[in-house]
Amino acid sequence: MSVGQQITSWSIVCLLILFFVGVGGCGGQNSSSETSVPVTPPSTFEDSGQTWTIKEITPQDEHLLGGYFRQNASLADNPLIDGMPLLYRSSSKATRFYWAETILGEVQWVRIDSQGSRFIGLEQGKGFPFETPSSK
Repeated sequence: MSVGQQITSWSIVCLLILFFVGVGGCGGQNSSSETSVPVTPPSTFEDSGQTWTIKEITPQDEHLLGGYFRQNASLADNPLIDGMPLLYRSSSKATRFYWAETILGEVQWVRIDSQGSRFIGLEQGKGFPFETPSSK
């Protein structure tokens, strides 16, 4: 075997190794999504001096959220924002939309806050999103 043939053989072997390592990496990502589980939400919780109560999402809520996503299309790239969110309302009529799931044993979440028809915040974090600081 000539030097040129040896280099070509090693190049092919290296490419095959990189391919299989890459496929293995993708397989690992797929398995992490298979181990994700929904978070069990409380019916109510205290935060920011308010009591938040879980509610059914209305067509008006869906319309409001749809408008927010049209204005913030980049949020579609966030893998946590998938499906219908949990909706909580406070006694002051503030609304929070939550997406939360446990991935590889760690809770990850996204929250969008609104007051009336105005969106006032977006937050993302890790850990149980419904705990008040004093209850941790």
